[in-house]
Amino acid sequence: MTPSDEAYVVDDGAPAIATAMWMGTAALMILGIQPILLAALVAEHRITDAMLGQLATVEVLAIALSSAVGASFFRTGQMRPKAAVLAGLLAAVNVGCCFGDGQLSLFLLRGAAGLLEGALLGCTIVLLTRARAPDRINGVFLAAQTIPQALAALALPIYLTPRWGSDAGFVILAAMAAVGVMLVRLLPQTGAPPAEAELATMTDAPRKTARWVWTPEIVFVMLALMLQTSGIGAAMEYLAELAANHGFSTQAAGFATSGNLITQVVGAFLVVGVAYRIPSAIALLGGVAAQFALSVAFPAMPNAGAYIVVSCLFGAFLLALGPFQVAWLVRIEPTRRIALLITPVTLIGWSIGPFVASFFVAPGHSDAAFWTAAALFTCAGLSYVAALLSRGRALPAPAAAPS
Repeated sequence: MTPSDEAYVVDDGAPAIATAMWMGTAALMILGIQPILLAALVAEHRITDAMLGQLATVEVLAIALSSAVGASFFRTGQMRPKAAVLAGLLAAVNVGCCFGDGQLSLFLLRGAAGLLEGALLGCTIVLLTRARAPDRINGVFLAAQTIPQALAALALPIYLTPRWGSDAGFVILAAMAAVGVMLVRLLPQTGAPPAEAELATMTDAPRKTARWVWTPEIVFVMLALMLQTSGIGAAMEYLAELAANHGFSTQAAGFATSGNLITQVVGAFLVVGVAYRIPSAIALLGGVAAQFALSVAFPAMPNAGAYIVVSCLFGAFLLALGPFQVAWLVRIEPTRRIALLITPVTLIGWSIGPFVASFFVAPGHSDAAFWTAAALFTCAGLSYVAALLSRGRALPAPAAAPS
């Protein structure tokens, strides 16, 4: 890290970082249990098979759009009361879903939950992105926030939903948000970047006169991130439905989803501790190739055991690639303003994938979702290659700010 890059680093302390990670965990908890929760809603005839992908899209797209605004919302100060209000409202909306009667009410409630989740996630994005090692700290967060998802994904289909239905999942989501309300005092009061007066002392003239330069490499990397996460979303949202369509038990679906989440944690920690030195481009191209192969394998699962194994292998790549994405963008745009957009862009991708897949999925036949995922992974790989080929080419820089 160069001296000028230090201007974008703030050390908020371990309690603040840990609390920010909890807020992000509460905001993203739905992503880990959504396949099981939505499958339970289908089984209860509260939504249809086609609506599964559409309801997933509504919430995840709301998270994505809101998180893009949420980062700016928290950078302006008063972080503690803002986080408390958002977490409290999120808990209330999740409780409200237990009483949602009708498909329209569920769409409205989950859309509202997504907006609150994305805004709350802005707190996490701001504090982690400006940390000293943003790629590795994001890797730790991605791994840590998956642990409660894995526990819930195991408990829900085996113990909770058979007794209390889909409402059990909504109660878990509400409890996570309620704990966040009690932790807000550990957050810093402001999420603002270094003062402009401090930035003005930098000797790197281009950084004083322009926020960043959009290059073809940045554009292709961001496009690849969105396409890759679209493929992940298309596959993950239909993971539980695939088990049902192939005649596997709900316990097999629970083990597959929970195992998938556990291997996400293992993969992320391996990257943070050992594999982070691999060049970003090599890691991402290899990862997207593996995701393509596993997506093609899903529809051909001969039994529940193979389904669980492939689900676990698929999970190993989901979070492990995140630190490489952050590292690539921080290297080519060290002000980290582009890095702030990683979460919104990937969440938009996650919401697009199930929505596209929903047009090809028929009742009782979810295999098409995984072929859709394979196509999206192919496009993501081509975008990474285009980013490498365009490396070093720059678009015109923005006009200098008036002195």
